[in-house]
Amino acid sequence: MARMKLKVRFHGMHGILWLIVLTTVAWPLAMLLFTGIKEFFAATVDSHHLFATGDGQAFWNSIWSSLLATVFAVVIGYATAWTLHGLPKRLFRVGHAMALLPLLIPPFIGAFSWLQAYARAGLTDITLHFAWAGIFGWLGVVVLLAIHSAPLAYFACSSALARVPQQLLNSSRVHGANRLAAFRFAAWPLLRPAFLSASALIFAFDIGDFGIPFELGIPGHFQTAATQVYSDLTSETPNGFPSAVALSMLLVLTVIIIMVLSRILNKSRVRSEVVRGRAEGETTSPGNLSPVKKTAFFVLFAYTFLTVFLPFIATILVALTKAYGLAPVPANWDVAGMFRIYTGSTGQAALHSVLLAGYAAALVSVFGLVLAELSLSTRLARWLNLLASVPYALPGTVVGVAVILAFNRWLYGTSLIIVLAYVARFWGLSDTLVQVRPQVPVTPLRAARVFGAHKWSGYYFAVFPFLAPVVESAAVLVFISAVYELTMSTLLYTPSSQTLAVVVLNAEQAGDVRTMAVISVSMTILIFAAAMMLNHLQARRSVQKGEKAYAEI
Repeated sequence: MARMKLKVRFHGMHGILWLIVLTTVAWPLAMLLFTGIKEFFAATVDSHHLFATGDGQAFWNSIWSSLLATVFAVVIGYATAWTLHGLPKRLFRVGHAMALLPLLIPPFIGAFSWLQAYARAGLTDITLHFAWAGIFGWLGVVVLLAIHSAPLAYFACSSALARVPQQLLNSSRVHGANRLAAFRFAAWPLLRPAFLSASALIFAFDIGDFGIPFELGIPGHFQTAATQVYSDLTSETPNGFPSAVALSMLLVLTVIIIMVLSRILNKSRVRSEVVRGRAEGETTSPGNLSPVKKTAFFVLFAYTFLTVFLPFIATILVALTKAYGLAPVPANWDVAGMFRIYTGSTGQAALHSVLLAGYAAALVSVFGLVLAELSLSTRLARWLNLLASVPYALPGTVVGVAVILAFNRWLYGTSLIIVLAYVARFWGLSDTLVQVRPQVPVTPLRAARVFGAHKWSGYYFAVFPFLAPVVESAAVLVFISAVYELTMSTLLYTPSSQTLAVVVLNAEQAGDVRTMAVISVSMTILIFAAAMMLNHLQARRSVQKGEKAYAEI
């Protein structure tokens, strides 16, 4: 009877989760595809040009600029991984932190910071009389996209590089191969799957970015698909909305193709890791650094300073200075003015951002835990997880349009529609829970049940402690992503549900550079604080585990 009761409850939970995924993910995407196909055929029948507003050129711009940025990002990521490979632990930690910094800065804040550092009237123009004339347009977009997506390539390349057997390279050199030939025939076959899957991920990341093309592309008359969708939706022309929907449908199909390719490449990578087997865990000696490694580490430091630290310093100086255009010297600083910006609607928008991001983080964590449990027992739940992960690979403008089509008639003007969009877009960040759950040992749970624990208390004390670090990571990642999310918030907000990112966008369009600088600095500090808190929690948990193991010994 108890078994039957458990089965009934299980099916009930399964059905509720299906309902949630279908409502938040499947239905908006289905509405987008249906409306996009309908508008496409309607345009053909009516013989008017669906892409008359430049959507076709914007889509093509997205394709080639994302491809170019992907190539640069992979080169930077591999060079960083090679530089840090085999370094002493302390030096590695410093380099690892430098390599990840661009990932913690929202792309539109990164682009804005670069303008304050390198554009005309920027910090380098004031101090060194140097300004980068090409920052507006396709070149600036490609460079910034590459810098912000390079950490993704670094992650993939560093893990792949650590698994290349050093003996294989040494034996190639012993048998007469030069460095290039040894890399080509010994290392490249093992690195290739990681390179290709990272390239697919970076391409999807770049093609969906909105902030960088908005900041640097539009002033240089360079539109991408993400910014064109926004322009179509805000143009208030008869063809604006149909064009935005059709362009969003094209982006969805492109990203789905990229995701399928990435899945296929990931499977081949797993097979290659299984084949090489004993290469796992091999490391090079962390002893004396060669002159080449020392030079490479210095170049990495200089790269990080020029791409992250200097732009952020320039933004801080703009935030401190009373008015844009004055020299950023202490005599012109107004620290109290930075805090006055948060009075009134801006402070309310900041509170909205934190609350909405917190709701989304909590919901995604709970849904991820439930999905992880169900994925243990049924393949259907694993397909459900795959479906829930799709919107994370889509551009924010596309998810925003899909949510408008699905919920606008009932939820327009409410905060709930923004929370739904956040949950739909960032559910994929809880995918790690589904991947980690099968690795949790079953013995503690069995022991707890044998000694009379209820299934929920047994889960809480025997299973959840193993998943807690992953839950914390997923929640912090969702919170960070939602706080600096720009495109969906811009499409879905009303004056009563305005978020901080919308205030930044409005300030940028109004030319209020100081307000934008103050909010950019605040958001970056908030994101760094969240990342540091996560790092502290996980470090403390590691120490507690070590103390526990020591006590058991």
